[in-house]
Amino acid sequence: MHPTHKAPLARSSLCNRTLLGAGTLSASLMLSWPVMAADTTAAMELPALPVSAERIGDDNVDGYVARESSAGSKTDTPVDEVPQSISVITREQIEDQAPLRAVDALRYTPGIAPEVYGGSMRSDTYTGSRGLGLDFYVNDLPVPQGKNYSGWAIDAYLIERAEYLRGPASVLYGQATPGGVLNYVTKQPSFQDIHEIHVEYGTDDWKKIGLDLGGAINDRDDLAYRLVISGLDADQSVDPFDNQRLTIAPSLTWLIDDDTSLTLEAGYYDEDSSNNAHFLPSVGTVVDSPYGELDTDLFTGSEDFETYKKKQYWLGYRFSHDLNDQWQFRQNLRYARTQSTIRNVYGMGAFDTGTTLALARIAADTKPDYERYSLDNQLEGSLQQGNTEHRLLLGLNYEQATNDDPLQYAQAPYLDLYSPTYLPVVDNLLTPWFEEDVTQKLTQVGIYAQDQITFAERWALTLGGRYDWAKTEQIDHLNSANNSVQHDRAFSGRAGLVYLSDIGLNPYLSYSESFEPQLGADADGNAFEPSEAKQYELGVKYAPDQSHWELAAALFDLRKSNVPTTDPNDPSEEVLTGEVRSRGVELSAVGEVLPNLTVQAAYTYQDVVNTKANDDSLDNHPTAVPERMASLWGKYTVRGGTLDGLGIALGVRHIGESQANTENSVQVPAFTLLDAGLSYRVNNNWRLALNGTNLADKEYVSACSSESACFWGPGRRIVGSLTYNW
Repeated sequence: MHPTHKAPLARSSLCNRTLLGAGTLSASLMLSWPVMAADTTAAMELPALPVSAERIGDDNVDGYVARESSAGSKTDTPVDEVPQSISVITREQIEDQAPLRAVDALRYTPGIAPEVYGGSMRSDTYTGSRGLGLDFYVNDLPVPQGKNYSGWAIDAYLIERAEYLRGPASVLYGQATPGGVLNYVTKQPSFQDIHEIHVEYGTDDWKKIGLDLGGAINDRDDLAYRLVISGLDADQSVDPFDNQRLTIAPSLTWLIDDDTSLTLEAGYYDEDSSNNAHFLPSVGTVVDSPYGELDTDLFTGSEDFETYKKKQYWLGYRFSHDLNDQWQFRQNLRYARTQSTIRNVYGMGAFDTGTTLALARIAADTKPDYERYSLDNQLEGSLQQGNTEHRLLLGLNYEQATNDDPLQYAQAPYLDLYSPTYLPVVDNLLTPWFEEDVTQKLTQVGIYAQDQITFAERWALTLGGRYDWAKTEQIDHLNSANNSVQHDRAFSGRAGLVYLSDIGLNPYLSYSESFEPQLGADADGNAFEPSEAKQYELGVKYAPDQSHWELAAALFDLRKSNVPTTDPNDPSEEVLTGEVRSRGVELSAVGEVLPNLTVQAAYTYQDVVNTKANDDSLDNHPTAVPERMASLWGKYTVRGGTLDGLGIALGVRHIGESQANTENSVQVPAFTLLDAGLSYRVNNNWRLALNGTNLADKEYVSACSSESACFWGPGRRIVGSLTYNW
């Protein structure tokens, strides 16, 4: 936890709208559009929409390659026809690479560096994209988000796949950070029997067990279920605490009739661990210290004071109804809540005493409570006239979020970083020097429309627009003078064109926008306008027919404006004249490039600069954003013979230099890590695996968000697993 590391609360909302209003409008759309379609039938051929009980975009997966994804369009669209960069991490890839955290599944994906806070397992929302923010979704709906130390967590065993859309996406998702959207798709009900038990044991006494059950419930095959349970008990790599987690996630699908399906989802998550993120100074980590390098196992907290407990709950449904052969109505709804009790001691910078470095520490006590209601109505239809086909999508989205953030800060005893003596941190000896109790209430209503047009057999044009109304209310329970209500509205658009060649080589060009409400006001009391972002992207995707691999390349220019910066007339105030520019190139290759050899490769170059600012950050790079990243993972599977089913995998990840302060006078050195995996599928029932990360046990700093907040990356980790299916 750190007072300067905050994520904007969820996203905002509308003026005096309700879920009933959302349902009324969606019902009117359902009634009107089939009539419109019927009126045009004489002139147009109407291709039928596919009927399926599966979530949109779930099918057509080939090993590491997903041919379709809904992340970039909210429709079943081939990935190579979406005019924006998308990466899909499939279940097979997750199984082969065995991520300990959900976000680790993206270690070999371009555009993202998942170890910003080192090996901390507090949350799966600690990362950015294209040097800017990243929004997190689960099953196509946003999860509660607030300050980063209490973000949403998801167990890696629960994930079926992850969909990563890069760049602005407000046209589909409403208010959003411009870096992109990461959507975790969880394991869904299946009408085929699933019976699996999975156990793991590894470094830091890592003990994990998972149970995955599913199948049809009755003989009519109209009811199916899925039950996923995961339990973890491990030591923290540095802290003298245990890391215990429990996840229970049941779901049920009901095929009401040939045209209608309903999937119910619920879940419970319980965690009892510790902060496990140590804020160290740059001196002794990335800058030479006269007293030597700091120990990578240095514990800077307080064993008697600290606790980290989190509970998460979620309940929702996905409903789908085919109005006729051409039109389908879908509705996704979820309530999600995360409650935490967090007490921890962390560093705020070090000073030289003449004989050692002493770490100034803060004791923090907070109980964040975040909840979110999400409702997304979608009406999809298709029309065709001659060689021109339209896939139309109309949507109505409602979001309501409430974040309670009571917290206290007090000064804790200094800590000698080279010869630590852990004085007790006792509640009655602490005098809070900062106290805050703020509730933020956010509401948003958005209407959106999209037309995916295929014409002249070779061209795919995507046009989309969305209008959002947002309301943000801040209630300061300690000082009512800070209370505020802010109303925002914004239009977001997207346009993209793809050429569909005979050989599967599809170049594309796109333009996309995003917006994000932000609290605050200038010196004259004028409420801050939302930040805005615009991106131009030029790329190509190559996926030949009958191949088991795909290549992608993208050039992008992304600019975020209305960024708060110091008021030149009053340094205590801010104005919205700042701008951040991110431009670069991303390359990726994934799939079975040779018989039995599966590869995942990625390269990222990103030049992220504060192009407008009234402080020392002007023309400099933001902290914790590497300029270059590259990775390569390869797995060879033996087919036939005595060793049939044996898989051998090797991986290498390179993270380039990044900045440790806004002045760019201190850098975090580049580092390269080696990973490996060994698996053996004995038969259809048994699978053995051994996975290791950072095999050379390299000591490195993963990132510094400031000169007082540097983080050691995780050391060597080896985990063995046994999976039994029956």
